[in-house]
Order: sequence, then C-alpha cells, then structure tokens
Amino acid sequence: MKPRTLVALAVILVVLVVLVVIKQVKETPPPLEESVKLSELMPSGLGKADVARLELYSGGKADEKVLLSRLPDDPESWQIDNHFNAPVDAKKIGDFLDMLLLLKGEVRHENVSADALKQYNLADDQAFHVVGYKKDDTNPAFHILVGKQADYKQVFARTADGNTVFVIDKSPRRDAGMWQEETDKAPEASVWVDKTIAKVEQDKITKIELQTPNRRLVLEKREKPKPAEEQKAEGESKEGEEAKKEETKPEYEWVLAEGGPAGKTFKQTSLDSFLRVFDNFMAVDVVDPAKKAEWGLEPPAFVCKVTRSDVTEPLVLEGGRPDPGKDGYVRVSGKSREIIYSVSQYNFDRLYALGKSSGLFDLDGLTLTKDDIERIEIVRPEGETVLVKVDNKWSVEKPKLDLETQNYTLDTVASTLASWKPADYADSATGTGLDAPTRRVVLRLKSGETHTLEFGNDSPALDGVYARLDGAALTTVIARTDFNKIFVGPKDIYQRKIADVSEDEITSVEVQRPENAFTLTHKKADSGGEDTFELTLAGATTPADKNAVESFLTSITGFEAADILPNEKQLSSSSQELLRITLDNGKQITLQFGVAQEEKRPVFFVEKGIVFVAENDDVATLMIDPNTLKLAATEPPAEKQETPTESQQNVTDASPASTPETPAEPTASGGTETTKDSATVQVTQQPEPVSTANENPAPDNTEKAFESPK
Repeated sequence: MKPRTLVALAVILVVLVVLVVIKQVKETPPPLEESVKLSELMPSGLGKADVARLELYSGGKADEKVLLSRLPDDPESWQIDNHFNAPVDAKKIGDFLDMLLLLKGEVRHENVSADALKQYNLADDQAFHVVGYKKDDTNPAFHILVGKQADYKQVFARTADGNTVFVIDKSPRRDAGMWQEETDKAPEASVWVDKTIAKVEQDKITKIELQTPNRRLVLEKREKPKPAEEQKAEGESKEGEEAKKEETKPEYEWVLAEGGPAGKTFKQTSLDSFLRVFDNFMAVDVVDPAKKAEWGLEPPAFVCKVTRSDVTEPLVLEGGRPDPGKDGYVRVSGKSREIIYSVSQYNFDRLYALGKSSGLFDLDGLTLTKDDIERIEIVRPEGETVLVKVDNKWSVEKPKLDLETQNYTLDTVASTLASWKPADYADSATGTGLDAPTRRVVLRLKSGETHTLEFGNDSPALDGVYARLDGAALTTVIARTDFNKIFVGPKDIYQRKIADVSEDEITSVEVQRPENAFTLTHKKADSGGEDTFELTLAGATTPADKNAVESFLTSITGFEAADILPNEKQLSSSSQELLRITLDNGKQITLQFGVAQEEKRPVFFVEKGIVFVAENDDVATLMIDPNTLKLAATEPPAEKQETPTESQQNVTDASPASTPETPAEPTASGGTETTKDSATVQVTQQPEPVSTANENPAPDNTEKAFESPK
C-alpha cells in the first residue's frame, strides 16, 4: 500500500475516534430508576414528620431492642426510651429517617420460600429489623428487614409482609452502627446518643469558676486598665478640635481573681487551651440518673461554672468521680431533664483543669539529670530500697539478693526523679497525710546536695498522690504514673526468671512428690548423632518423646516468678514437692514448692536461699504428669509373607478350610484396628528425700524427705 493511502486512512481513523468521544461526552446516561425498574419499599405518602417511634433489633436478639421516640412537647427532639431517656443526636436521626423514606430496591427474586430467605439472611430470626410507627398507632407504618450484603455497597432487603427479595444501595444496619453481619448481635443504644454536653464560643466566656475536692480557682476576663498618659490626655480638652476622635474599643485580659499557688501566675497559652474545652465538650455515653450517689454527685465534688456574655444564666457543670483513675460523670445543672453523662478520664481532667494536661501554672519540681544523682533511698512500710551508682551504673544495695538486676528499671527510677514535675497542687495540706508521711525518697547528688520528697494520701481529685518537695509550703500532687515508676519493689528491680539457662545445658530434671515422681535424663549424642531422652518412672526406664521433652524444657527455662519475698529465708510450711535441675557444668537448681494460697504458691530457690511467689498455672507447667513425656505406643510391623512354593501350595489346597477371622472393628477414621489383650502393672515410686541445705544436694541424699530448711 502506498504511503499516501496509509496517511489518508490514519486521518480518517483519528476523525472517527474524535467523533465517538464527542458523542459519548454529550450523551448523559439515564438515571438508575430508568435503566432498572426500582420499587418503593415505604408506604406511599408517609412523611418524615409522620414517624413518631422506631424499633431497631436483630432477629437473633429480638428482646434487645433500641427504642427511639419523639418528645411529645418537642417534636423536633428524640429520646432513647430504653436507655435512660437519653437525647438522640438530631442530625443522626434526621439523616436516618431521610434514608428510610427514600428506600427503593431492585427486585432480585419474587415468591421466595421461607427456607430460601435464609440464604440472604432475611429470615425473621436473622435479619436486622427497622420498624416505624405513627403517633398513637399500635400497628407499624412500615417494617423493613435487612439481610446480608449483595456486594460491597448493596444489601438484600424485604418488607415484613412480603417474600420478595430486593437489592438496595443503602444499609440501615450500618447506619445504626452495626458494621458486621452477625445475626445474633444486638444494636447499641449509645450510637444514637447526643453526646454534646456543652458548646460555648470561646470569646463569649467572661468568667470561669472551678471547685474540686482540694482547691478553688476563679479566672475572670476584665477590661485592661489604660496607661496613665492616655487617661491624662482624655481628661484634657483641646481647643479648636475640628472633629471628635473616634473612641477606641476597650481591650480585655484574663486575670486570676481567686486561688492558685502563692506567687504563681497562670500561663496564657495554657488558659487558651483550657477555654477551647468548651468549644464542643463531649461525653462517652449516659448512665442511670437514679444512681447519683454512685456517680459521686450527691453532692457533686466538682463544679465548673461558666459565665457568658450572650446569656444571663451561667452554665454549671457538676461532676463526680469516685475513682480518680477512671472515667467521671457530669450533669448540666438546672436542666428539666435529668441526664448524667459518662466522660472519659482525659476530658474530665481537662474540664476541671486537673493534671499535666491542664498545666495552668508552672509548679516547682526537680531540674536534674540522672547523672547528677549517686544514691537513691526509697523508704516505705513494706521495706527500704537503696540504689547506688557504681562505675556509672546503678546497682541495688538494699535489699541485697543473689539475682541479676533489671537495669532498665533502675535507670527509669533515676530519670523520673531527676526531672520530676508536680501534676497538680492543693490549696491546703489538711487531710493530705503529709503531717506524718510514711513514704519518702532521699536523693544524694554528686555535689553533696540532697533532696527529699515526702508522700501522703491518694488525691481524691486526680489520679495521684499528695507530695511535698524539700519541706516546701506548697502541697503538690505526683501523677500515679510517676509514683509507680519511683516506688518499685524487689520484683521490679530483680530478674524473676529462675532457670535462666538454655535447654541444651540441662542434663537431668528430677521431680520429687508423693505420687508420680520421675526423673528425665538428657543423653547427649556423639558428634553427628542425635540427642535422646530417658524417662525413669515407677522404677522403669524408657525412652521419652523428644518433642514432648523439648516443650517441657522450654517451660522450665521460661518459668518466671510473679514476686519476690526478700525478707523470707525459707518456706513457712514443709515442702511436699521439689524440682531439681542438673546442668552440664555440675550445678543444680533446686526449687521447693509450698502450699498454694489465693492462686499462688511460694517457691524456695534452695541454692540461693530466696523465696519467690509463682502463679499456680505457671507451677503446673513444671510439675507435669510424666505420662505426657512417654513415647506414643506404636503397632509392631506386619510379618512378611513369603510366596509359597508349588508343593506348599498343594499342601495348602489340600488342608481343611480354616475358620475365617473375625473382621476388625472400624476406627473413627474408617480404617480397622486390631485389639490386643494387655495388662498394666502400677508401681508407685517412693519420692527421694528433699535436700534443705543452702547448697547443691548430692544425688544420693538421705536426709529426711520434704522438710524445709531450719
């Protein structure tokens, strides 16, 4: 083909493509209603204002409904009838009704049987039900059942009085807060709650009054005083003034009107952050208003009073928090409807300007580095802990135990103390327990300087403990998290992993007890071979199952105690069980187990003379049933049958017919199993004596069995 012809064909092709594109752009696809025949699922003529009540429930939990209803005296507002009459989020209920009233569906199948409905999750006991009522009507205005998803954005649905399956592109189930398709999961009422407690514009606030169990604080917005020069100029008249100067608008500032730590002023940036709390203060849920005393609201221990420039009556938020470490409870005073909200711990602290999240004032603490400290003395009724720095590394001077230390914990104690800042303050030391403190920390610095922190009772306002630094007049509060990092016990500063060795180092494990005593021996193979294990039980030694043994040894090397009793030097009662581990270097680890108390057992580490406390379940992984270590029984191999010779075949043919064998019983897997008679002889091995000396006991120890060391 000639080049000119090819060029002409190419031009024609381009023109055709352009025409097709222009045609597609100009054409508008028909609406879905025109391309697919959609059916109305709602009664004709039903309006949004006609719906007075809604019932939402899952077929599998039909008795756990969410009941929503309009308020008779305020038709624009809804409440949750079976959730303490909580107010319903107006936007959520409005959008939900709009979606319901516009529901249309594409017919997927008609005249579907009751059994066939189950494959769509549209049986009565499977589907999600949405039932709507008109005012004062007992019969539903509509009843929609929602089933499983048809695809990623469509679901199956039907009406309660029909058996036609529709596909709809909206999901009332998801809009009701149920994202999964569990047929037996009930909807949650909290999804519908209007959780907004207060919504105040920041620039409208003119005064804040805060009252907590241990302090009172008042902040007020006042007009800034004018400079003296400006006041003098305003007082003097100027002759010949052609026009009166435009009056300047007054400027305002926040001042501390009442309370606060002596000699301290608030930080403006922190105040601005605090005022933003009221932009949209939210709850988690609502609770039973009949239990005000349980929520700490009789009387309320916390009060936040907000005065605004645009309304006459102040906003009063009363709060209670029986446990400062958990969520709080808030109600709006003066409301005709009693609604008590649950508020997260974080938001509750912000509302009442508590803790470091508020930080209205800079409170004096310690500004050291951990390298400045060389000795830490922690005193409390349970015992004294002393940490000292040796060669730039922290070690434990008291209580002194023959265990490895947890170095990270020791560093954390030092760094927390070095940079400690109070979380809050109190107006007075009365009732704080600081008049006779039972806990204190003394820091000794390299420079010879010392600092003392004294600790009193728990704070009722904030999750923390009352504290005083170096005898200062100001009573402060240390946050619970900081307190816990400082007051560590033996279980935190020492390693609690008792058999801190590898499985390969263990040559034998011996368990002594009144019943089922046993010994497990590790037989190491020569070069190139495979290690084996032997189990000695009831006087007989047999090979042990390698996988079971390895799992058992992992339990031993991973065994960790729950606590350490540094003041205990032996078990308080005689020992009835013992575990002895022998290592390839000849050393032994001997553990005696005491009587269980409250799901825990005392464990005496004989060689180190230390008493630990372990969980019962953890001890059970050591004192196992030895039968679990045995090799599984195997069937002997079938005897090889030789092919008979011709003479043998003749003899066989001539011999009388033998009695046919009884067929074996079929097993669960469908095969057959041959039953053999067997007899088992039970032999009880007497436990070996328990060594109670604080040293490695000899294998042939003959001391009196199961006595704790005296």
